[in-house]
Amino acid sequence: MEQLSTPIYTDMKFWSLVISILALVSSQWKFFTNLFRRARVSVEPYSRMYLTHNFGAPSVDLHVIVSNTGGRNVRVRGISLNITSSSGDSFSVRALGYFQKPDDTQPILLTPFTLLPGDEWSHVIRCLLPNQRQDDKIIREATSSLRAYINDKIAQRKEDEPKDWIHAEPSLVQPFLRYFERDFRWHPDEYTMSVSIETDPPKAFVDRQYRFVLFESDTQDLKVIVNKYDIGEGVYFTQPDTVRGVFVSLQKGNE
Repeated sequence: MEQLSTPIYTDMKFWSLVISILALVSSQWKFFTNLFRRARVSVEPYSRMYLTHNFGAPSVDLHVIVSNTGGRNVRVRGISLNITSSSGDSFSVRALGYFQKPDDTQPILLTPFTLLPGDEWSHVIRCLLPNQRQDDKIIREATSSLRAYINDKIAQRKEDEPKDWIHAEPSLVQPFLRYFERDFRWHPDEYTMSVSIETDPPKAFVDRQYRFVLFESDTQDLKVIVNKYDIGEGVYFTQPDTVRGVFVSLQKGNE
């Protein structure tokens, strides 16, 4: 008489094998799903940012959270802010430094960094309009001349003379004023701003649009420091109570 074969689903070894395979697939599921997800980076800026200038050249401090929401490692090579006023003036500032800790007073150099899937990078970045090398040379020489003049006048001052501020000759201040007139961009206006992340792979990020407004009072506050260049303030020293910049509210472009 022919012996009937035992159905495979009644074999406990079969079910042990199935359970093992399911456990393996479950443990590696995230790996396989990430493998087929493209690289993607998102950015979330804080709702307020700090605007100032260096002899007119715009400077922005902005807290950003850069996240890798894709399934592959992403190399972040740079961060830029592209700003356009409603009157048509357009310029870009690049993140050259960042504040490593919230209580740091000076930024450190921003270098390329890698984000693993799920990683976040959260810091205040300082974005500047980089000076040309020749401009840097002129500013350093002008700063040295201004400081030397003021220090020399202080050294010549008699002990019974009032300790008033020393005001430099207009010719020593003129180089800074020329740069201010050439580079100052924070005029009263409505502005749009895109936050751009330079990544590798290059298609991991899409620009996001935001907007902000500068009022007449903001511009006046930003210009105050120029009146103190002749005593060296804003050139080679700054007093704690001097207004150097303004905070503005940042909104998403479609709000």
